[in-house]
Amino acid sequence: MDAVDVARVLNAAKQKYVIVGAHAVNSYSGKPRATIDVDVVAQHPNKARDALLAAFTDLEATEFPVVIRLVRNGAEAIDIIRPTSGKLFREALKHITILKIGKVTVNVPCVEVVIAMKFYSMITLTRQQGDRFQDAADFTRVIKNHKKLKIELLKQFAELAYLGGSVEIEEMVADIRAGKPISI
Repeated sequence: MDAVDVARVLNAAKQKYVIVGAHAVNSYSGKPRATIDVDVVAQHPNKARDALLAAFTDLEATEFPVVIRLVRNGAEAIDIIRPTSGKLFREALKHITILKIGKVTVNVPCVEVVIAMKFYSMITLTRQQGDRFQDAADFTRVIKNHKKLKIELLKQFAELAYLGGSVEIEEMVADIRAGKPISI
């Protein structure tokens, strides 16, 4: 299962959603990386869950406060992120870029939201260090591939990650563009 499969089901169920995480990064990075699960923010998570469980009958759902996790044989397959879990997730649903992959329409957030989400993930201290390093690599690849970022919009989204995030993300973007390493 991939992002196109998830999008096909959610489109048919007329759900408002955006694919986030590595699949969204892949659409902007110019250098896709392999990933196993699909992360999606859905305006109506329970309806999205029901549609996906009906389409993929081998999945099982586990409910958490911020996410509905769909697993197959004990492994994560789809994470349905609740937009109420954070302002940045709500913004992702407002700033949608529509991609056409084959015959399927796939919704992803605008590039500035994708970068801000990776920024948030890589600075979150409760996230495992290896995952934070992957987030930093994703963050860097997307920035290097997009020379015409809307910096003021990016800074707005970074402020949703944490107060003062706009200053840090602007410095990180400048460092990446100057060929300097970033620290997380």
